[in-house]
Amino acid sequence: MHARSPPIDIKETIDIKETIQTLSELSQEFREFCEEMKVDSLPMTWLHNPDLLGSDAEHCPFNDKHAIIFKKIPTEVDDIFLVAHEIMHVIRAMDKMPLKIKPNYSIFDKNIASVFALILRNLLEDPVVDRLLKEEHKFDPLQHYENGLIKMRNSLERRVSCGLIGGIFEETQIVFNLCTQKLMWDLIENKETNLKWIEYEAWLKDNYPDAVNARDVLVSFIEQVGLDTKEKQRRIFDVITEAFGITSMVYVQ
Repeated sequence: MHARSPPIDIKETIDIKETIQTLSELSQEFREFCEEMKVDSLPMTWLHNPDLLGSDAEHCPFNDKHAIIFKKIPTEVDDIFLVAHEIMHVIRAMDKMPLKIKPNYSIFDKNIASVFALILRNLLEDPVVDRLLKEEHKFDPLQHYENGLIKMRNSLERRVSCGLIGGIFEETQIVFNLCTQKLMWDLIENKETNLKWIEYEAWLKDNYPDAVNARDVLVSFIEQVGLDTKEKQRRIFDVITEAFGITSMVYVQ
């Protein structure tokens, strides 16, 4: 996940070299990715924070470098795609590829504005990062995505079971998150025959029909425009923020 700005709650520094070696022994794709992208020379720090909220990992600037914060120290096969995803965020940030989306604290609550800036960065960048990993580095994101379905559904089910009715900002966040998820799942061949995706989509349509409809319109527009250049991302950013009434909440630096 592309991440928010400091301050960072540091619990523990992770030994990058040791962790890369451990994961490389578990995956040829990861080993070749690290060698090709010269990962061991990237200006980054890895941190462990078990109290990280909202995601399993985040990338953000840190002391003139890049930090990746992990909710748990990555040591297993299931961690490999997540680690590669965050490393690719660092590489793209170094190449100045992503839009610099910033929250506007002068008008809106700091937490709300920060969340929207983060969600929009994820929406514009996560599908690009995963496409690069899949097409250029031969990673298979399916298991990671299936695990994500479980986490997303659990989160949404808690809202349903508690009878939570969110305001316009919360509903918009849900649409954006579902859109990001759908764009990434569109990388999966034959996803329409994946039983876990089919079951998840059916549940979504039963419980969040309006959000699904809004998601599908948004996904169609984004796929028509494309996300592969800053110019295309900026066009999508402008249209989305205007359509959802958040033009004064976030801006492109």
